[in-house]
Amino acid sequence: MKRTVNAMQARQKLGEILEGVYYRGDEVVIERAGKPMGVIIPMERYQSIERARERFFATVDRIRESNRDVDPEQVERDIAQAVAEVREERLIDDLMEIAIPFDAASVEMASEDPDDDLHLALAIEAEADYLVSGDHHLLALHSYHRVRIVAPAAFLAIVESDLP
Repeated sequence: MKRTVNAMQARQKLGEILEGVYYRGDEVVIERAGKPMGVIIPMERYQSIERARERFFATVDRIRESNRDVDPEQVERDIAQAVAEVREERLIDDLMEIAIPFDAASVEMASEDPDDDLHLALAIEAEADYLVSGDHHLLALHSYHRVRIVAPAAFLAIVESDLP
């Protein structure tokens, strides 16, 4: 059980707190003036944290050793690229979990630019009231089905006019 006690309670009930930590696996945060000052955790948890810390630093040391002759700026660029790729993959995975599949081929060609038809199909599928775009092919349509196609400035004016 996780709980919080103030420093005075910790002093007065240290034995009781230690028993809860040892026998029940309690984790106890000790506060002074509402600010967390420390924590008492079971020994197994502490040892697990220490092992993880040792593995982390051993990994850092191995990486440093294997890259000692590599330009540090290149390493930073490689790491930044790897992080960006992982974030992109996670974003795509997250979007795929909430995505609603639809058949874009079911939308007839409406714009002079075939690439714009996908945007129109998405707006229709989402039952959007507006499609905000700076694309002149889309803006030339003015509306498509029940979707109004407006420039960003026009949309901002519409939104602002609806404000109290």
